[in-house]
Amino acid sequence: MMKELIKRTYLQYQTFLTYAFWGIFATGINIVTYFLFANILHLSVITSNIGAWILTTIFGFITSRHRVFKSETTGFKNIWHEWIQFASFRGTSLLADTCTMWLTIEILGWHALIAKTLANLIAALINYSTSKRIVFKNQNRSGEDIRKRLINAENK
Repeated sequence: MMKELIKRTYLQYQTFLTYAFWGIFATGINIVTYFLFANILHLSVITSNIGAWILTTIFGFITSRHRVFKSETTGFKNIWHEWIQFASFRGTSLLADTCTMWLTIEILGWHALIAKTLANLIAALINYSTSKRIVFKNQNRSGEDIRKRLINAENK
């Protein structure tokens, strides 16, 4: 009974859980590359942040396309269109991240780590929502697909 409930819950939230899993790696890439650019290469804060964002966005596109939303889009033009949408929405979340950091640190006086945690959470929610609903919308699981997967899981 409990095993069945866990299986149903996992199947229902599989896309979100997979997104969160790969998001942890993306966050790690972002932090490490920012540190390398800022502290090893001695680039400016803005340059380091943009460089880290670029690498993280490329990683995010590859993992979201292949591992999370399992895009079936083919052809250079169509994949390029997915990339442009993906990067554009990531740019929007970068703006939200930056505004959150400014508001919470400069205006409200929060500690930078708390502010960055909140900013990352807001960006992650924006990124998941836009990826699922706009960029990779044709690959989203429909309610019927989830129902079929649940039935197949029960029969195993």
